[in-house]
Amino acid sequence: GDDRYYNNLFVGGEGLAGYDESPLSSPMSGNVFLRGAAPSRYEEHPLVEKDFDPKIRLLEEGDQVHLKINLDSRWGNSKNQHLVTSELLGLAKIPEMPYVNPDGSPLRVDHDYFGNPRSESHPFPGPFELHLGGQQSLKVWPKSQ
Repeated sequence: GDDRYYNNLFVGGEGLAGYDESPLSSPMSGNVFLRGAAPSRYEEHPLVEKDFDPKIRLLEEGDQVHLKINLDSRWGNSKNQHLVTSELLGLAKIPEMPYVNPDGSPLRVDHDYFGNPRSESHPFPGPFELHLGGQQSLKVWPKSQ
């Protein structure tokens, strides 16, 4: 009952539907549900594309690992995605403390997995700020030795 889900991509499986039975609501917004993944009743304005297959694959290419994923640029146009900040996350229920960085400064997820700036007004859902449609190939890490 103290989980928060903002701007994620859920593919297949239950998605966030399991939270429907939780006695406490969990804040959720800006999430995209694909290939059968279902939102929770607590989700505000979910984007559901039950038949969209992002064709996710991890491929080793030489000494690198690439994520292949099919995206839809429209996902970044939603008015329901907001930059994740301490203010958005609010206070944790039990300790009644804010979500902050390790140094105590306010949290602000304004860069993606690669260090690229997030859109202030319409951050793209998921870990990558791409706003591109179609098949993408992203080098996510070097291959283990």
